Amino acid sequence: MIALHGAVGCAAADVEVKAWFPDSPSLEFVVGQPITAILGVRNNGPEGFNLTAVQGNLALVTDPSGNVFNFTGAAYQYPEMGADEEVVVQYIMPLPQNLPPRDFYLSLKVFSQGEDILMKQAFNETISFVEESKLIDFELLGLYAIFIAIVAVIVYSVYSYAVGQGWVKKPKAAKKTEVRTSDKSEWLKGTIADKNKSSKQN
Repeated sequence: MIALHGAVGCAAADVEVKAWFPDSPSLEFVVGQPITAILGVRNNGPEGFNLTAVQGNLALVTDPSGNVFNFTGAAYQYPEMGADEEVVVQYIMPLPQNLPPRDFYLSLKVFSQGEDILMKQAFNETISFVEESKLIDFELLGLYAIFIAIVAVIVYSVYSYAVGQGWVKKPKAAKKTEVRTSDKSEWLKGTIADKNKSSKQN
């Protein structure tokens, strides 16, 4: 059973409609990924009717009655719903890739037909679009690399200027330490005590 988190209802004399979003109960959706809505329609009246279609659209929060983007409507062919009967349908709304991450007003309307065609508001609230989180943000890493390079250039320039002004002395090069061998035969070469020389003469 799906919990109706983030669900809203629109009860009328004969038709009750509920809408909820199982993938995003917080009403936050990732830009470019489709929105999946589940709609429950119930007949609370004595007369039967048919669920015929669902239509959704986005509007600016500052102008809920306006229109920014229309989703493709979905048509349904269900048997007539009698008294106290209900049906649950799925409505998928693909989102454009260029949609900015911000708040919008989402409107979902359900159309039914009995003696007359009837439209009911299933959902009419603010939702939020967010960018997809990335494990590695290469753009951010690039900005960090540029920042580090700029800092390094500034530090080097300041250091070079300070050395030129004599404020900072360059470190002196370390003196080379003469390494003496512990082999005493090196000291005795060419002397009377040179064993190698004595052996060659013999």
